[in-house]
Amino acid sequence: MTTIVQSFLILSLLFIVGTIQAQWELHTAKDNTFQVLLPCEAKIVDEVDDLGVQQYSFSCTANDKSGIYQNTLYMVTCITYPEALLLPEVSASSTLFYKNSINDMVEAIDGRLLYEKTVFLGEHEGRQIKILFNNNDLGGKNVARIRLFLIGQQYYIMQTITLPQNDNNEFIDKFMNSFQLLTKEEMPKDDFPVDSIQIDSVHFEITDAMEDGEIVLTLKLKPFILEGRVVEETLEFIVMNNQAIAQGIYGAGYHFTEDELLEGASIYVQSVHNPVDLKRLKVIKTPTKIQFEIDLYLDFEYERTPYRNQTITRVVEQNK
Repeated sequence: MTTIVQSFLILSLLFIVGTIQAQWELHTAKDNTFQVLLPCEAKIVDEVDDLGVQQYSFSCTANDKSGIYQNTLYMVTCITYPEALLLPEVSASSTLFYKNSINDMVEAIDGRLLYEKTVFLGEHEGRQIKILFNNNDLGGKNVARIRLFLIGQQYYIMQTITLPQNDNNEFIDKFMNSFQLLTKEEMPKDDFPVDSIQIDSVHFEITDAMEDGEIVLTLKLKPFILEGRVVEETLEFIVMNNQAIAQGIYGAGYHFTEDELLEGASIYVQSVHNPVDLKRLKVIKTPTKIQFEIDLYLDFEYERTPYRNQTITRVVEQNK
């Protein structure tokens, strides 16, 4: 975590070169998840490190000697952490995550924390901090104003750098307050290539339907390529079992309610786990084979992934 945050701050300082035009323009992330106003031409960084951490940022820099631009740097960064890397620290508390992150930022530029306060982006709690630091390339002492929001696996960082005597200018608030997450309705959606989801094998377990039984359905998917990466998934569902459910499964098929679905699955797309629900199951047995007719509901809106929700049906026949 320390290396990632330090790299972000050092990189932001290296962007501060050149002269720009002071024109506020709205910039939208490539995945349409957030947007922000910048008073200049934006430089975009889109990269993934060896740990699988994705960094996507807009930044613009200005020669602020004229005072027109108010601040030397405007920058917004979205860091997307792999679940395995983020969970150990966040599971303790988001407060601890913010504390460690802020300490890393201050140390990375050998600065002094002037203040820290809690801020909100809608219902999401975050932090706003101000750091005083010295940088000879920027003419000596400077102030970094930073807002931080950890939302799911995404860490949003908004930052300005300016001179100490100008660290409360209106352009800072205009930039910071313009940042917004796009709602599900505002995000353009495409059809997910559902033909790529094919079942390689099925494992089916069922316990006594006369008591509080369970059905465990495990679906191993065939690997497929999506957005340049290989997707390999095994979906495991646990649902309730009783006499009515068992009769339906071995009859015309049974449609499960939300209450009957004890444990769902997910498919990892665009760095998030998108829920997959088992909606219907029909099982046909013959002396030598068993056939499964399965309806799955792919919920992409839950994690704001830009695909439409879809229901797919797959029929799989395998030897007993």
